[in-house]
Amino acid sequence: MSTLAHAIDAAALCKQPDGKRQSHQRRIPRLTLEESRQRLREMLPALRTVRSFGELYDIVGSTIRDIPGIGELTVYDTAVCIGWHLDIHPTEVYLHRGTRAGAKELDFNGSQQTVRVDELPAGLRILTPGEIEDVLCIYKDAMASIRVGLDPELSPSTGCQPEARRRTC
Repeated sequence: MSTLAHAIDAAALCKQPDGKRQSHQRRIPRLTLEESRQRLREMLPALRTVRSFGELYDIVGSTIRDIPGIGELTVYDTAVCIGWHLDIHPTEVYLHRGTRAGAKELDFNGSQQTVRVDELPAGLRILTPGEIEDVLCIYKDAMASIRVGLDPELSPSTGCQPEARRRTC
């Protein structure tokens, strides 16, 4: 985007570079997104002074979160899009619906807003916070399945027993 105002418009309207709406926000009514755009445009002076992703996320959240139909994923995605224009990116993993489910599978408290990268398993620490967010969201169901399969208290009908796994390995 050539200007911060254009970046705000694209972010608030959930537009991808090809002009289509991001799949995460396809169900949000256009009027809701227009209200988000208008409110964020009013915050342009404050957004110009942002120095961290946390600050950006807080401004976006306090500006649009109370609009009916705007949830935490929309706040995050909007902040990320504006952040790209400002060259400001997350330094922590922000939890929203999908990433929160994945983080819970790693025994994180679901009420947390963020998780520090250094709190995560070593295999995830090599990724950027945005990449970790993708992994937690995309693989949340697989992580839950693995967790169920490793639980020795489960009956054979709800998951793999460790004894059965030893016999087949």
